[in-house]
Amino acid sequence: MSEASRRLLSRCGATTAPWMILVLAAGVAPVRSAADEPASAADTIGLRFTPEIARGMARLITKEMFVNRYDMAPERVDDVADRVAHRLMAFAHEHQDQAQEFAEFIGGEMLAYFNAPDRKPGRAGIPRSLGTGFGKRMLPIMPSVRKLIAGVREDAQPLLPPKQQVRLMGDMMALGAAMDVFESHMKRWSKGDVDPYANPFQPDISDSEPGQTGESPALERAKGQAQWSVADSKQVSWKQYVTHAKELYALDEAQAATADSILAEAISRAEQIKTAPTWYESIYRIAVWSHLWRYMGLSYDHPAHAHLVDVLDEQQIVLDEIGEELRVRVDEIPTDAQREAAEQRIRAAMAGTGYDVLLDETR
Repeated sequence: MSEASRRLLSRCGATTAPWMILVLAAGVAPVRSAADEPASAADTIGLRFTPEIARGMARLITKEMFVNRYDMAPERVDDVADRVAHRLMAFAHEHQDQAQEFAEFIGGEMLAYFNAPDRKPGRAGIPRSLGTGFGKRMLPIMPSVRKLIAGVREDAQPLLPPKQQVRLMGDMMALGAAMDVFESHMKRWSKGDVDPYANPFQPDISDSEPGQTGESPALERAKGQAQWSVADSKQVSWKQYVTHAKELYALDEAQAATADSILAEAISRAEQIKTAPTWYESIYRIAVWSHLWRYMGLSYDHPAHAHLVDVLDEQQIVLDEIGEELRVRVDEIPTDAQREAAEQRIRAAMAGTGYDVLLDETR
């Protein structure tokens, strides 16, 4: 497996769709008709996977995967989401017998973990009993999970631009490899061989052939991940902030242009800082160590990890200051009327959730 493939597999583990599908498998049951309800149904408490939930999840999957990544036309979202929702409901019906037990197991394990008298602070990873039970319960439904993913691809692919259809097929091959890795993890976990800090979509050292550079596979992967994570993480968050500010304050064309100018200036300043060899080398080295940490058998409350975090904070402080300046300057763009309208929208949205939130009136 190439280093490029490993990086893509690592990203697959963090994408929305695979984890949403596995959460679905882990503890939801579909709504039954009255004729299907057992006599004791009134005494049964469980989480129901309703058509409304299915449609909501389907729209999120469609927008995150196909619109944002593959340039699907927005007017196609409803059509594809309806098909995906149908598949999600069929999946839930197929596995409704295991769903309640799965949810009860996860809930019980998490409560036991948080109430354990000997639990240490800091990141402790996945408890062995939780990983073992999760693996045993996931293995039987993996064929259905693969079928569901393939079906979602079949629903969406014909509606994508030709070039994006080719791109999707390549990503689906990588996702298939990621699912192979996940299933191999579940086989080991089900036997009690649980790595507390494992990303179950990412190959372990034992899953990989020796690296061509002579370095360990773990180090090769850590370097690739570090290069990707150091590249433009701050700039991405700044762009998202400006985008959300435009929407929240309903900025007009001139105001939006001002926000874009502030963003461009911040990115330019960041790029100048990142050209310094000492800065990049420091950040890159810490990122590599962070990705290697779980292989070292040390906890995240170890003094060495605290030192790495402190050094990272020192290197990032200049970028954080630029980001804070960007936020302040963008927040000064809207008029008082636009700001008041934005606060009213926030209040209305929060009121709909049942929460009473006091907004900062001094801003």
